[in-house]
Amino acid sequence: MIILGLLALFARGYGQVSDDYALSVVADGSGFLLAGGTWSWGGQNNIFLVKTDPYGVGQWASVCGGAGNDEALAAIGTSDGGYAVAGLTYSYGTGGDMIVLRVSGTGSLSWARVVGGTYDDEARGIAELAGGGYVVTGRSFVWGNGYDLIFFKLNSDGSYGGWMRYFGGTGNDYGNWVSPTSDGGFVITGGTTSYGPVGGDNAVVLLLNSSGLRVWFAVVGGIVGQSVLQTSDGGFVVAGITNTFGAGGYDFAVFKLNSSGDQILWARTIGGPGNDYAYSVTEAQDGSLIVAGTTESYGLGSNDAMIVKLSSSGNLIWARTFGGFEAGADDYDYGRGAAETPDNMIAFAGSTSSFGLNNGLYTFLVTIGPEGEYPNCVTPCEPPVTNIAPPLSSVSGYGNTTLTLSSPSVSYWAVEPNQANLCEPVSAGEAREIPRPIMCRPVPGGLIFSAGEKTEIWVYAADGRLAYSGKLAMGEKRVNLERGVYLWAVGPSRDIKGKAIVR
Repeated sequence: MIILGLLALFARGYGQVSDDYALSVVADGSGFLLAGGTWSWGGQNNIFLVKTDPYGVGQWASVCGGAGNDEALAAIGTSDGGYAVAGLTYSYGTGGDMIVLRVSGTGSLSWARVVGGTYDDEARGIAELAGGGYVVTGRSFVWGNGYDLIFFKLNSDGSYGGWMRYFGGTGNDYGNWVSPTSDGGFVITGGTTSYGPVGGDNAVVLLLNSSGLRVWFAVVGGIVGQSVLQTSDGGFVVAGITNTFGAGGYDFAVFKLNSSGDQILWARTIGGPGNDYAYSVTEAQDGSLIVAGTTESYGLGSNDAMIVKLSSSGNLIWARTFGGFEAGADDYDYGRGAAETPDNMIAFAGSTSSFGLNNGLYTFLVTIGPEGEYPNCVTPCEPPVTNIAPPLSSVSGYGNTTLTLSSPSVSYWAVEPNQANLCEPVSAGEAREIPRPIMCRPVPGGLIFSAGEKTEIWVYAADGRLAYSGKLAMGEKRVNLERGVYLWAVGPSRDIKGKAIVR
C-alpha cells in the first residue's frame, strides 16, 4: 500500500475547440504554469499560458499573439514569484523573431520584448541569472548562411543586458535549452552540424560565465541536446535524441559530462523499436534524474507520453507512459516537460488527443508519485537501456553579434479554457494498492510477458481485432504473433495496458 498523506495525484486537461498544447511546465509552491500554444483563440496559433493550483485546478489562463503564428517554447519561474516565457513570433518584428514575456504570478503582463534580424529567429530556452536578468538562447540567421546558436542577456526590466553572442559555423547550429550554474553562469545545449566527429547532428554543450564568455565548449557526436542541467555534484547532464545509437529509429539519449567538460562519465540510450524522443531532464531532490518525452514504442496509442526516472549514475529506476487508446483511431499523446514539486511529486505536461475532449489536441498536466505511482492512470514499461560511447571533442568558435531589440505593444488577453479530469484523482489521505507491474518485451515473432501474479491477458491488433487471449502465470509467457503493432490489456478489469511492436 502507498499512503499518500497530504499529497494528491491528478491528470487534468485544459483547452477549447482546436489544438492546445504545452511545451513547458513550471512547478512551484503555488502550483503549476503550463506554456505552449493554442489554435482555440485568436484565429492563428498563439502563445498559451495556464496557471493552476497544486491540485491542477486552473487559476488563470492567458493568450498572447497577433496576425501571425506565435508559440511559447520555454518558461521558468522567477525569483519574485512570476514567470518568464520565451518563444517565437510571426506577429511582431520582421519575419520570425524571438519573443520574451515577463508575467506576474497572477497572470498580468509586465513586459514583452522581441529580438530579431532580417531572417528567421526563435528563442527556445530562458534562464534567470543569479546576478539578475535573464539569458535567452535559440537560433538565428546571423549571417544568412545557416542557423547559428544565439545567446544574449536581458536585464530584469527587459532592457538590453550588454552582450549578445553567437556560436556556429558553416552548417546549422541552435540552442535548445539554457540552465543557470552554481557560480552565477549558465550552460546551454543544442545541436550542431558545423562541428563534431559524426556526420549530421551532434550535441553542443556550452559553459559560459555570467558575462557570456566561454569557459568550455564541448561537442558530443550523434546526439541532439534538448535539455541540460548542472547536477548537485558539479557535473552536467544532457537529455536529447539520437538515431546513431540505440534500439532503432530515434531513442532517448542521456549523458553526463564532468565539471570540466572533457570527459563523458556515462551515456545511455533508452527506447524500443519505434521512435522515442526526450525533451527535458530535471534533477530530483534525491539526486535522481527525471527525463520526459514521447514514445512510439510503448504505451497505448500511436504516440504516448513517456517519463523515465534514472539514478544519478544513469541506471533505470522506473519508466511510465501516459495516454489513451481507441481501436481503429489515431491517438496521439506527446510528453514535453517535467518538473519536481516541492513535496517530491513529479509534474509531467504535454498534449493529448486520446480522451475525446475536442477535435484536436488538449493540454495535459499529470502528477506522479516519486516511485512512479499513479494507479490506473500511468502504465509501467521497461524500455531497454543501452550503454553507449559517443565521441567527444572540444570547440572554441563564437563571437559577438547584434540583433534588434524592440518593445512592441502585443495583444495579451485572459481566456477561460475548459478543464477536465483525464484520470480519477487520488486525493489527500487516500491509500491505493498499486498492481504488481506486468512487463512486456518484443522478440522476433511475438511478445514475452513477465508477471508477478496470476492474471488474464488480451492482445489486440491495431485495428481492434482480438489476436490472443489467455492466462498468465507467475513468471514469463511467450505469445506468438505476426509482425505488427499490438495493444495488450491485463487483469480482471483490463486496467493494466500497453503497446508493443512485433518485428
